[in-house]
Amino acid sequence: MSIRAYRRRRIAVLLLGMCALAPFTYNCHRAVDHSALTTQGTPDSEDQSVVALENLADDGAPQDEPKVRVGAAVAAASGGSLKATASSLEAGSQLMVLVDNKCRDEQVRSLGSQKLAASASSKIMEAAGSESIPSMRFQAVEWNLDQSLSFDELNALADSDPCIARVDKNQQYQFKLPEPVSVGSLSASEQEQLAASSGGEAGIQATANDPMLTNARHIAFSKALLGWDWFYSSAGVKSDVVVAVIDTGIFATHPDLIDNVWLNNGSNGYDFINNDNNPADDHGHGTHVAGIIGARANNNVGVTGVMGTNIKLMGVKVLAANGSGGDAGIANGIRFAADNGAHVINMSLGGPGQSTAVRDAMVYALSRKVTIIVAAGNENAEITAANFVMPAGYAKDYPGILAVASVDAVTGARSGFSNFSPTYVWIAAPGSNGIRSTYIAPDNYRDLQGTSMASPVVAGAAALVIGAFHAHGVAQPEPSAVTRLLTDSSRPVAGLVSVVRNGATLDIERLGRQFYSRYVMAGDGGSEVRP
Repeated sequence: MSIRAYRRRRIAVLLLGMCALAPFTYNCHRAVDHSALTTQGTPDSEDQSVVALENLADDGAPQDEPKVRVGAAVAAASGGSLKATASSLEAGSQLMVLVDNKCRDEQVRSLGSQKLAASASSKIMEAAGSESIPSMRFQAVEWNLDQSLSFDELNALADSDPCIARVDKNQQYQFKLPEPVSVGSLSASEQEQLAASSGGEAGIQATANDPMLTNARHIAFSKALLGWDWFYSSAGVKSDVVVAVIDTGIFATHPDLIDNVWLNNGSNGYDFINNDNNPADDHGHGTHVAGIIGARANNNVGVTGVMGTNIKLMGVKVLAANGSGGDAGIANGIRFAADNGAHVINMSLGGPGQSTAVRDAMVYALSRKVTIIVAAGNENAEITAANFVMPAGYAKDYPGILAVASVDAVTGARSGFSNFSPTYVWIAAPGSNGIRSTYIAPDNYRDLQGTSMASPVVAGAAALVIGAFHAHGVAQPEPSAVTRLLTDSSRPVAGLVSVVRNGATLDIERLGRQFYSRYVMAGDGGSEVRP
């Protein structure tokens, strides 16, 4: 008997023992093919990455990027955040200064706090009413000019202080947050349709005792509970995965979230709108997103998240109650998550045009092996180079970022509002027609729809994958390995070929099988993705 055959026989015996002891909430395996699934949509020769994460400055920018990335051309195309002549920025222009807190700490040790107070970065932070956040290496500070400043003066100011990493525009956005919708019960024909669109297995899931589970149709459509059997029983997920919800905040005391909330010295994250460590949700959007990812499973309360146990939800508030936010807050949210131990970032937000500040923050997070999942947007438009949407557009070129389109949680067809692109958007997930999740009091649960809801379904699945890697000794899997598993295992749908790059929708059972066949049955415990 070969060594590999012996390993497989031994694993099969161990699994039989696990089935005898498995919790009642998980089904033991039906007879299935344990060989590696064929790649769906994207051939093995095509890697997600177009731009390698190399030759980067410490802040995530390319090495050749200038310190000051604001000039007359940038100002003219800024959509009103900058007012400029050919040679200067006018008073009222909105800038973002990226400050290196490690550099400032070193300056205090070498120069003393009094000399530091005279530095350009200190004066800018004082004018903005900002203080250093100790847990962040790089921190974006909003700088609204109160007087005109020539571009030469701006460059000289930045060059005078080594602790200023970048100067960018601080574009402001007004995101349209989805309103609650009314979703009726499924008819018998719709139940059959859901079973068919989810691969014919929606009715034979593992069980959970959460009373609103049937209202959360995204769980059935994505086959999340079927995937639990693979991830928890076979892959052996048992340690917590941290997912940062970069959004309107989280209602941390919600009865379906409180046991799964991330805590650090009594704080469950950070609020970059009010500049404090209490990211309370004053809208409901972030709480809904958080519940899709990680509402507590099997607690006889409400719904369950895609990863209902062994998950911690980090609240990072970057949007106000009315959906407004800016480059500085979003970039800070990404960097805070990366510096404070997040394994996954979900961003159910987006705006028109490019943002070098947000791009750099995402690359910074990727370099720290944080997987990033983002919503494609709700304009019913194709994302292109000319119609670029931030941050979803960056998924095209950077490994470890996935942009997610929305499909109907019953029929599997593209949701009529969802942005799409066979180039920029990688995968689809359920985001309409029955996305029940947690909400702020007094309602506690609402049905919402949008790519905002599809993205966290994928983020929860990414967390399951990372938990499986942790269980096999890989503490920091490469984000590109995580996203490749998500896309390779997805369920092909003919109607999605022109909608998303891999022409497929998330399938969490197939994802569990893919991980099992690649890493558990192969006997390498994920060693092929070790650093």
